[in-house]
Amino acid sequence: MHKIRHLFTAKAIFAPTAGIIFFVWSIVKAKGVGPIVHRPSTLHGSDLAWQMIIAIMSCVSNMATLITNAPDFASRAHHPRDAVWPQIIGIPLGFSLVSFLGIIVSSSSEVIYGVPVWSPIELLGKLLDGHPSGATRFGVWFIAASFILAQLGTNIAANSVSAGCDLTALFPRFINIRRGGYVAAIVGLVMCPWNLLKDSNSFTSYLSSYSVFLSSIAGVMISEYWLIRRGHVRVADLYHTRRDGWYWYTFGINFRAYIAYICGILINVVGFAGAGT
Repeated sequence: MHKIRHLFTAKAIFAPTAGIIFFVWSIVKAKGVGPIVHRPSTLHGSDLAWQMIIAIMSCVSNMATLITNAPDFASRAHHPRDAVWPQIIGIPLGFSLVSFLGIIVSSSSEVIYGVPVWSPIELLGKLLDGHPSGATRFGVWFIAASFILAQLGTNIAANSVSAGCDLTALFPRFINIRRGGYVAAIVGLVMCPWNLLKDSNSFTSYLSSYSVFLSSIAGVMISEYWLIRRGHVRVADLYHTRRDGWYWYTFGINFRAYIAYICGILINVVGFAGAGT
C-alpha cells in the first residue's frame, strides 16, 4: 500500500477537479441547474417517508464497503484519532458532496437532452455527438481519464486491499496481499459487474442487497471492539494459538459472532428477497 500512495495522491487531486469541472460545464451548458430545484414532490405522507428511508439506506450501502474495510488501513495508524477523525469528516462529507454534484449534473442533462441522464459515462458520450470542438473533446477526455483514475483507486482501496488482507489472514502460507488482490480481480470479472450498471434501479437494488450482509459484519466488529473489548486490542494474542488468548474462542472460531451475524442477516433478508423478486 505504501508503494502506491502516489496513485491515491493523484486521485485526490484529479478526481475532485474533474467532478467540479463536469458540474460547472453542465450548469453552463443548461443555463441553470435544471428542474430539480423547482419541481414539486410527487410523493406525500408515508410514501414520501419510505422513499426517504430507501434513499438513506442506499447512501449508507454505498459506503458499507468502506466501513467494513476501515481496519485494513486503520491498523497502520499511530493514534486512534488518526483513523477516527478522517472517517468522521471525510466519508460523510465526501459522499454528500459527490451525490449533490451528480444530482445537479443529471438535472442539467434533462434541460440539454430532454431526459435526465444518470450515468456520467453516457452523458460524456452525448457531449461528443455531432461535431464537438477540440476543447469539448479534451474536456471529455480529461473528465473520463480522471474518473478512470478514481475508479482504479477506489477498487484498490475498497476491494483489492480488503480481499488481500482477509485472504492473507485465512491462508497466510499460500496467499499474500498481492495474490489476494489478483483473486479479487478474477472474481470481479467472473461476476460480470457491468450488468449492475444497466440502469439506476439495478444499481441501487444491488447496493441495498449488498448492505444486508456487510451491515451484519460491521455490527459484529463494532460490538466486539467497543462493547466487549472496550476499545482495546491485545496484539500479542493475535499471533499465538494458546487457549488463554483473547482470540482463542473455541478452537479459534467465535461461534457467538457467527450467530450474531446470522441474526443480523435474518432481520433484513425479507427485504432482500423482496428486492430480488
